[in-house]
Amino acid sequence: MADVIEIAPPAVDQTGMLTVFWVPTLANPLAPKVTEVKAGKRVTYSFTPAGWSPTSDQEINKDGRATLPQDLESLGKITASLSLEYVDSDDATSAAVVLVPGLVGAFVERRRVRNAADITVADKVRVYTGTLGIRSPGSPDGTGKFSLKQKVALSNVIGEEVAMVA
Repeated sequence: MADVIEIAPPAVDQTGMLTVFWVPTLANPLAPKVTEVKAGKRVTYSFTPAGWSPTSDQEINKDGRATLPQDLESLGKITASLSLEYVDSDDATSAAVVLVPGLVGAFVERRRVRNAADITVADKVRVYTGTLGIRSPGSPDGTGKFSLKQKVALSNVIGEEVAMVA
């Protein structure tokens, strides 16, 4: 078969296609229930553009061998973290009011589905369970809104997306 020009696959636009819920009670992070997530609060639009910032990294372990001209490698521990920055607000539905330091709960993140769409069975989500850390004021830039920064002490392994259940 002849070589062909590679065509770029279509990508999903981010605009309006992310929903983040704060859920105080989630029995099983591997099988979140629709009723549990609906009992939580939508906080997506409280976050600044870079304010929803889950990250992960994985160690690479060296595997040196006698007389082998190249070290081999194996995968090591994963380090995951979640840093937040959101607008300062007195609104009862805002992250500034909902995300109280010391609370234990879960963030449920849904991508590639319109924010306005209701959460449903089989929606794919990623769950971040943890304890909310202290808040500190964000740096004022003189032109935007005041913000708050907060870290989350993650208490469970962050894996691939899982399906919502009834």
